[in-house]
Order: sequence, then structure tokens, then C-alpha cells
Amino acid sequence: MKEPLHKFLDLCLKDEYKRKCIIQKPEIKKHYGGWGEIKVLTKTIEENFDKIIFGFKGSIIVLIDGSIISNKSVKLNNGIVVQNPGIVYPYEQVLRFTVKEKGIISKGEIVDGNSCAIGQPIGHPQIFKDFQKFIKDNPHEKIIRKREKNKEKKTKLLKEINEIFSISKKLFDLSEEQNKLKNENELKNKSIFNEKILNNFPNQTYGSVVFHNELNKNSILFDNSHLNKITRFLGFIENHEDKYLRLYNRCVTFYIDLPHDKCFNELIIKLETINHYYEIMKSLIHNVNKDKVLYNKLYNLIEDEGIFMTKTEKDTLNYMKNISSGIISLNNNIVDGFKHLTKEVSTMSSELSDLDYSLSMISGSLDDIYMNLPDNTRR
Repeated sequence: MKEPLHKFLDLCLKDEYKRKCIIQKPEIKKHYGGWGEIKVLTKTIEENFDKIIFGFKGSIIVLIDGSIISNKSVKLNNGIVVQNPGIVYPYEQVLRFTVKEKGIISKGEIVDGNSCAIGQPIGHPQIFKDFQKFIKDNPHEKIIRKREKNKEKKTKLLKEINEIFSISKKLFDLSEEQNKLKNENELKNKSIFNEKILNNFPNQTYGSVVFHNELNKNSILFDNSHLNKITRFLGFIENHEDKYLRLYNRCVTFYIDLPHDKCFNELIIKLETINHYYEIMKSLIHNVNKDKVLYNKLYNLIEDEGIFMTKTEKDTLNYMKNISSGIISLNNNIVDGFKHLTKEVSTMSSELSDLDYSLSMISGSLDDIYMNLPDNTRR
């Protein structure tokens, strides 16, 4: 069975024009058109002689699998300078070579992708192109096996990549599932914890009702003024109890679906605050006729917190705070006015209008202070 390139050789030998460009294998070693005089090329021919099919006259030598031996050389006055002689270029690279044509009648030369010359020109550029087309359409068995092997490797690699991807996806899905279960478990545990809180906490607080009855029963023991203010403290406690009830109902609504809702922390703090007020109220009632010193200490403590203040008193306090803030601002204006006045007087360079301006600033600021004082403080 003939190798594919033997068929190409037969075709060339039938064509008179192409036949003139062909050097058959038995003549290869005797051909001196750019081959025999190059020792490196001669060595390569000897090493690959069994694989040689034919050569193009004065150009490349063709091996059985479509590879070629380069013969490119340049002859100078002082001898032959060889550029890549005797290099064996594999089949895959040969398919990528081109023919660099130099003119209408020039044969051109065979070059690689970097425009580096590979071989001397053949009889006509088309001959090399025909050679490339033939080896591409009729690859050697070795090339076919290599392609199949590469295809198998590629298929195997793709299979391994797909398996790795599949495993990675499974691991990712497993991780996601674990995170989901972990989150669900955390939410479930948090819900159970919140449920325990709700089960152990009162759904509403009744202390104010007990204290209401105790104050009525012992009202004779209290000074009327004190009783009035302690009653105001009782209203303060009732207000906190109402807030606790609303928080508790919110927690009942959300403890499963929104176990991290802030109402649970607020509920704990609110109950702790109410219990604190219960202790104070209980001590007031208990010590009103037993330990007057402790009673008054507790009473003063509550009074200092401003719990006994009426709405009017609170409004007045806020009003006074606003006045105080205004006075501070006006005082800053006075200070700035005096600074300006001092500067003008010390330099003796200001005009009377500047002096009048500084004095008017101070006077205006003092008037503003006077107008912001309560009526009963004005003289």
C-alpha cells in the first residue's frame, strides 16, 4: 500500500512542469543544489533518509508524514552563511507556512508566521500550495493516529473537567444546603429560645393595680402633696406597663417568622425597668410609716428624676432650657462685640462709625437677653 505522499509524487511525475521541480529519493544525496555543500543539512538527511519521500529541487526535502527539512541558506562572498539549515519542521507547522512572492516572475520563498525564510523557492509558488493542500486532505496514518490520540486526550480531558465541575457543583450545592440547614436550625433554636422567654414572662403586668389599691388603703399615711406626686409616679408605671403589653404582643406575632426582631431585647429591658419601679413603689408604701428616712430618700430620688413634674412644669423647664441656650448664643455675640471694640480702641485707627457699631452690638445683645427673661424677673 502506497503512502499518501507517494501518490503526490506520482502526480508530480506525470506533470512535465512539476516533474522538473522533483528530486526523487535515490538522487537526494547526489543533489548539490543547496543541499550537499551544507554539512549540517547533509547530517540531517542521513539521520532521516529512511523517512524521505522526495525533495523539491534546490528547496525543501519532504518526509513520509508531511514534515519537511529546511534548506534555507544565503551565499556570501566569503562563503555560505546558513540560516536554520537541516531543521525538521513538523506537519502541523508546514500547514501554516506561506509563500512570500517577490514579483511577477519571481518564485518567492517559503516563510513561517514570523516571515522567517524556511526554504528556497520551488519552480512556482502554486506547487508548494498544492503540496500543502494534498497533505492536509491526505494525512499520513501517523498524523491520523496522532489526531485521534489528541482527540481522545481532549475528550478525556473534557470528561475529567466535566466530572470536576460536576463534583464542584455538588460540593457547592451541598455547602449551600448545609448553610441553609444551619440557618434554619439557628432560626429554629432562636424561635425556641424566644418561645421560652414568652412562656416565662407575663403577658401583661398588673403591679400598678395592686399599688393603686394599696395607696387607697394607706392614703391617710401620706401627706396630700406627696400622695398626689406618688400618684403621678403610679401613672408613670402604668405607661410602662402599656408599652410592655404592646411589645409582648409584637413578640408573639414575630417570634417564629422574625426571631431576631429587636422587640425581644426591648421586652426584657422593659420588664427589668418595670420591676425596678415596682421595688421603689413597694418600698415607698411599705416605709411611709416605718422608716421615714428611707421613704424620703426614695421620694427625693424619684423627684430628682423629674417624674413628679406636671406637664406645665416640664414645658416651663424646656422653655428655660431654650432661654439658656439663647443666652449662651447672645453672650458669644457680646464677647465678639467687646473684642471688636477693644481692638479698635487699642489701635486708635477706627472711625467713630466703627465704635458706634461695636457699642450697638453690645446694646442689642443686652436687649435681647432682657426680652427673653420671664416677666417676673424684669426690673
